[in-house]
Amino acid sequence: MIRYFSVDEEFSGLNHLRNDLLSIGMVEITKKGTFQIDYTRQFYLELKPIHNEYSKESMKVNGLNLENLKQYGVTYENAVREIKKYMNLQEDDIAVFVGYCTTLDKIYFDQLFLETNQKNPFHYEVIDISSLGIGKLNLSWGYSEKELLSKLHIKDINDKHNALSDAILQAQEFCALMNLK
Repeated sequence: MIRYFSVDEEFSGLNHLRNDLLSIGMVEITKKGTFQIDYTRQFYLELKPIHNEYSKESMKVNGLNLENLKQYGVTYENAVREIKKYMNLQEDDIAVFVGYCTTLDKIYFDQLFLETNQKNPFHYEVIDISSLGIGKLNLSWGYSEKELLSKLHIKDINDKHNALSDAILQAQEFCALMNLK
């Protein structure tokens, strides 16, 4: 069975080898005739930093506190265990990574699984909402997410970056695009 997961992350900078993945939010999307968000299948965790480099700009955007994460964040090993438990993939399931401008999020997710020597549940199945918007709505390259939300009549639920609320917003965008006639 194909299973869709909207994934968003916050990190301490843009270099996946020197900066840290700090939080992950996911929500499952089901297809029962139409694409729908399964609000009962939400996931969020914050990770313990393993590097000492961070971007002040990135930390300002994500609003996370590095000192709190150092003390209370989940280790990468525990994060992978919790992700696998949440996803609960069966042998014949194919997990699809859904996100807005997915490249950086997917790279950090891949790095998490590489760091822990674990098999990535997403492999290479990725759907990028920004590209989907270009195809489905004939938007121009470089359009803003606010423009997409306006065209889809979706209210932006986020007043600040949060991996779970961003994952939910992305899931709303994805469902609206996929359910277009």
